[in-house]
This record gives sequence, C-alpha cells and structure tokens, in this order.
Amino acid sequence: MALPKRILLIAPCRMMTTLAFERAAQLAEGLNGTLRIVAFVPQDQGRALQNPSASTDARHSPLWAFQRWLNAEASLLSKAGLHVCAEVLWCPRTVANMCSYIKEAEVDYVIKDIEEDRSAQGPTLSTLDWQLLQESPVPVLLVKTQGDMSSRRIIVAVDILHCEPEIVEMNRCLIETGYLLVRSFGASLHLLSVYDRHALPVAHGDERRPASMLSAHHARQHFDALADQYAIALQNRHFIVSEAPDSISRYVSQNGFDVLVFGTKDHVSTDLLLGRTERCVLGDPPCSVLAYKSRRLLDSSVSHDADKFAPMHAF
Repeated sequence: MALPKRILLIAPCRMMTTLAFERAAQLAEGLNGTLRIVAFVPQDQGRALQNPSASTDARHSPLWAFQRWLNAEASLLSKAGLHVCAEVLWCPRTVANMCSYIKEAEVDYVIKDIEEDRSAQGPTLSTLDWQLLQESPVPVLLVKTQGDMSSRRIIVAVDILHCEPEIVEMNRCLIETGYLLVRSFGASLHLLSVYDRHALPVAHGDERRPASMLSAHHARQHFDALADQYAIALQNRHFIVSEAPDSISRYVSQNGFDVLVFGTKDHVSTDLLLGRTERCVLGDPPCSVLAYKSRRLLDSSVSHDADKFAPMHAF
C-alpha cells in the first residue's frame, strides 16, 4: 500500500496567513496526505522583534508567540481532518536551509508563496524562489496571490519535439502531476506545447543544422497522440507555433490559466521545451507555477552545507 504523501508549506517569516495555506491544505486533502508547516525566521529579525525590557522568560519571546500563532493555524486546518504539524526555525532564510529541511523531512511536495523583487524593469521572481525551483529535490508549487483564488484551470507544458526515453518519462510525470492538482483543486486540465524550430534536435557534430525536420503538422500529430493517451479534451489542447521567447508566458496570461506545470531547467527536455522562454515565464510568472524535477536528479540537487537550524519545537 502506498504511503501517504507529505506536503510541506514554507510559511512567510511573519505572522500572516496567505493563499498558500489554503492550497497546501487542498493538496494534502486531495492526496490523503499529511501537512507540515515551517517558518524560517532569520536571527536578526528574531532579535529585532524582541523587546529588550521584556522578561527573559521564553513565554514572552516573540518567537514563542510566532510558534503559538502557527500552531493555532495548524489547528484550524486540522479541523478538516488533516494531520498537520508546525514549527518555527530560527535560522537564515536561505535555499540551502530550505533544501536541507526538505530532504530531512522527506516530503513529496513543497508549497510556498511567490516572492517578488522590484527592479527598473518591473517585478521579477525573487532570487530565493528562483534558486528554490532549481535546487529543491521535490516538486515546488509557488502560489501567486494576485491570481484567481479558485485555481480552476491547470495547464501542463510538455515537450513533443523530442522522443528520448527521459523526455517521454518527464512528460508522463508532468501530466500525472497536473491531474493530482486537478483532483485536489477541483480544476480542469489543459495541455500546452510550443512548436519552435530553434528547439528541434540538433544533428551530432553540427549545431547549425537540425537532426530532424519535424514539421508543425507532424508535431501537432505527436501532440494530439499524447493528449489522446491521457484523455485530454479537444478544447483543452493548446498547440502554439511561435519563436517568440515570451510565447508561453503571454499565452498563459492572456487565457487566464491559474497554475502552469513544467519541468525544471536542469532537465534536458525542459531546456529544449522552454529554452529561451524559461526566464521570461519565471521573470514575472503569469500565474502560480509548479516546477517538476526528474527523479534522477534528486540525489544530487541538495547541498549538505546548510546553516545549522535553531528550531522552536511545538509544545
């Protein structure tokens, strides 16, 4: 019998509930899994929160108050029948600490609110979120709070230009992950593929000439065959012919999708699938995004040089 799925919610480092709390609970419930909530509170922020004139009793510590608040939020989610636990870690809020925690807790999915950096070009995905997508050993769902609160439309980006076994396997994992979200969120599943001649396989020894002259017509046939295999409705199939680097982001945004599922850049299929568009998609995500990493990359993706944790265990 399969073990229950373990969901990890990385909470904000301030006492505030967000849409990610709801999404994490929905996913845990949909997968009949368990939910763990963790907040990483940097030490300088913890010291800044403390009142120098306050008692040194731990019960008067703002970090202790944070733990009580997080426990209360966990209790609310538990009323729906979920198994929920929560803890506050007083340590740097770095991707190394997060990935070490993810590995030690042996979770299956990570959920976190999208954080943005502001620049002259406008909002962009924060460095922390970008690194987490690339280095997390398990799939990461970044929740965009400005989107539709219902998350009714899930779109999965697949690669149909290549037929290597690892790419076929990645497409399978992406679609099955999309279906997990559909069942958890009560949503519909859509399939997306972009036909970009620049992303066609390259002949060995000649980077200027494609190894395959796969036409858009034949690519569409491959796409429909994959969609048929997973019973994707005709109206939910989206095949784009475009060389524009922002084609995926623009299409997802214009058509009101709520979650985009795709493979991470580490994997060769996604390098070719999203290629030049990946940084456009993630530069200012058009919606919530779920990044999936190939299983063969999991063991090598977590750093073992993380800073030491200073946990405040639940009482």
